[in-house]
Amino acid sequence: MKNLDLSKLLQENYDIQIICIEKNSESSMGNVYLINTVDNKYIIKVYNNYEHTQSMIKLYNFLNENKFYVPKIIPTKNKEYYTKYSDKYIVLYSFLEGIQLKNIIQTANDIII
Repeated sequence: MKNLDLSKLLQENYDIQIICIEKNSESSMGNVYLINTVDNKYIIKVYNNYEHTQSMIKLYNFLNENKFYVPKIIPTKNKEYYTKYSDKYIVLYSFLEGIQLKNIIQTANDIII
């Protein structure tokens, strides 16, 4: 997916002014992008499958409702939890500052060994 296409899609479907889009090269699936805007940072995940998209939306909403510290899904202007691009499903998440879980696990493994 081209950054220009993604930028246009986001500006059409969300109330955000994008400064830049960076693909997360550490993403295991290659489907994660960091979005920098005038006011905030966001994460975009691009899913290939509608059922998987719906499962992720349900999971994140459940975790948020139960006070887990996880990103919130940002609804579109039309109050949808995803937007569609071609045959892909795009979900916009809030950005949480912190340490990646993989870094915590690696640190824990180093301490235990």
